[in-house]
Amino acid sequence: MWVPKEPYVFLLPRLVYTWDARPFPAFPYALSVWADGGNWELGHWLTGRVGGGALAAIVRQILEDYGFTRYEVTRLYGFLDGFLIDRIMSAREALQPLGLAYLFDAYESGGLIQFAHRGLIGSVATVTPDDLVETDAEAPLYTLTRGQETELPLSAKITYIDGSQDYAQAAVEARRLSVRSDRVSAAELPIVIGQGKAQAIAETWLQDAWAARERASFGLPPSRLALEPSDVITLAAGGRSYPLRITETRDSEFKAVQALSVEPFSFDALPTPERRRAFAIVTVYGPTSAFFLDLPLLRGDEAPQTGYVTANADPWPGAVGFYRSPSTSGYELNTVVAARPTLGETVFGFYSGPLHRYDKSNVLRVSLEFGELASVTEEALLNGANYAAIENEDGEWELIQFQTATLVAPATYDLSVLLRGMNGTERAMRNPVAAGARFIIVNSAVTPASMRPDEVGLALNYKYGPASESLDEPSYGSEAHAFLGLGLRPLSPVHLQGLRNPANGDWTLVWTRRTRIGGDSWTGFEVPLAEERELYRLEILDAPGGDVLRSVEVTAPTFLYTASMQTADFGSTQWNVPIRVTQVSPVYGPGVAAEQLTYDYQH
Repeated sequence: MWVPKEPYVFLLPRLVYTWDARPFPAFPYALSVWADGGNWELGHWLTGRVGGGALAAIVRQILEDYGFTRYEVTRLYGFLDGFLIDRIMSAREALQPLGLAYLFDAYESGGLIQFAHRGLIGSVATVTPDDLVETDAEAPLYTLTRGQETELPLSAKITYIDGSQDYAQAAVEARRLSVRSDRVSAAELPIVIGQGKAQAIAETWLQDAWAARERASFGLPPSRLALEPSDVITLAAGGRSYPLRITETRDSEFKAVQALSVEPFSFDALPTPERRRAFAIVTVYGPTSAFFLDLPLLRGDEAPQTGYVTANADPWPGAVGFYRSPSTSGYELNTVVAARPTLGETVFGFYSGPLHRYDKSNVLRVSLEFGELASVTEEALLNGANYAAIENEDGEWELIQFQTATLVAPATYDLSVLLRGMNGTERAMRNPVAAGARFIIVNSAVTPASMRPDEVGLALNYKYGPASESLDEPSYGSEAHAFLGLGLRPLSPVHLQGLRNPANGDWTLVWTRRTRIGGDSWTGFEVPLAEERELYRLEILDAPGGDVLRSVEVTAPTFLYTASMQTADFGSTQWNVPIRVTQVSPVYGPGVAAEQLTYDYQH
């Protein structure tokens, strides 16, 4: 076994560890996310620390920036996150806040500007009255003067820049208890530190002020010329030992010394916990998806020309703003979607079903991206619950209602007991609407867009994204859309019928008008007319779904199709007549058509 003959110091290499990928200051201050955030203050993480600097390095940089080259800073230690020089000042003015905060002195020695912490290396010499020089036959060898408590500070207050609070100015205070003083020492430190370190500075500053309450004055012989300001010596006299920090010397026939009482340097002896900050987690929003829904009137009290919008984003930003412009600049806020919609897509093809009664044959399976569904009673269903919109491949939306929602897989539901083609959307049915069709619950998250009547059919540019962010953020999307004003579109007539007069072959064609406003009441004899005047377009077809042989406009829901008209159209009277009827709005134009093959049931 090898044994060294002289003492050895084994230096282990300094290794950089542990770098943490978690971003600062979310780690460590977002304690709701990182459970180990409390360990960071005294832990080994480099996160949030590599941006700061050592006190010695900062003092060195200040001196060199001011043109000083002869200095010694190796006896300084400490760390700070940042230091601010916000105006033109001298090197002394720049260094004073650091000297106060870290309790170091600057003095000249050996042709160098020396920097050292007060009392860091302890006493360098001990003197007794026998070692002192008699400076005056009438004066004592030494004098000790103790300051009154009323001249000392009750508290020390400092303001600083809190790096853990978004670099806001913060303040801490240290106080002494049971003292006869009301003085307050205050300082503004342009230093970026945490609350715990700032509290330690205030405590140390106050402690140093009280420790220096005794002032000593005496003379030393020339043999003590090596003693310099900032050196700590011990005066042993009167059965006591006085640790003193030399503050001033004058060299003549003897060395005149001025000193203050001092305690051992204890800056690190006052650890205090960091203030727990309420950390606001910065949320980065991804792209926003927008959906433009051309829907008929839903309640009847909204502007009939309006369209509807909704949006989806993960995470949800709280609200999504829709901005509109006729060009690609000058966007103005149009509407705000305040809630995240319940939406998803169909899993299987969705086939057409019966109108104006329950569809108990089809089952609609949907997979939700967000939200959940629930079954309702029949009474709630008939009062408007569980409205949903399904988009076909042509961009048309069918409105449905469902009474029963059965969870069959995570976020996947089977919807049954359906009401189809609500509010006149039966034309959007397909056989089938393919799987993957957009499904959206129509509730408060589906928001009306602000529109003027003259904007119907006009393609406008939209930008949409988090309402809290600006329009140039990557989370914003854009799209051009022209709303069709389906709230103005007349609904299709129903109950198309024909009665043939066997005596002369004339057909009396009749139908029943529907209304888009106020048609749910059961007390009226007839639904109200939602248009300015009653007008219909009747078309006689050569075959179901075929070409138009005759087109007429009538102002009542009936038309006499005479035998002579039939002969002119078909070449003879007919036992059945294919017809198509459309209600016409003076504002919108022709609405949704209804088609029927009328039969002579007496034939």
